[in-house]
Amino acid sequence: LVPAARAGAAGGGGSSGGQAALLAAASSQSQSKAGRLKGAKAQRGQGATAENAAELSHRLANLGEVEQDLRATEAEEDGQLHQLETQIAQLVRRRDALKRDEARRLRDIAFVHAEASRLKGRLRSSSSSASSSSSFSSSSASEQL
Repeated sequence: LVPAARAGAAGGGGSSGGQAALLAAASSQSQSKAGRLKGAKAQRGQGATAENAAELSHRLANLGEVEQDLRATEAEEDGQLHQLETQIAQLVRRRDALKRDEARRLRDIAFVHAEASRLKGRLRSSSSSASSSSSFSSSSASEQL
């Protein structure tokens, strides 16, 4: 049961719920063995105390292994978290750059429209003054005749 619990911890079960499940699994395994040992102790007397000590040391060793697995999983998840934070920062910078580019394009479009309107106005005033000056010259010429 403990190797399966350790495999669960290595496979991403490093959350606090996963830790509790691992500890509960190790504890229940030790408790079931301890229950059997109590029955054996009553039958064997003094020999059961040595087995109980051996069982406790085995349980302690299992808990040590679980702790090591949890620490390894924690270190791995810290690395993954740092990598995700780096990716998020890069994406935020990229998004901000795209927003700046879009704002610059909109300003450029507005400038082009303003310049086109200004030039059209100039062209109209130029063509209207040219037509009025040509009509003025033709009316002056007809008055002289």
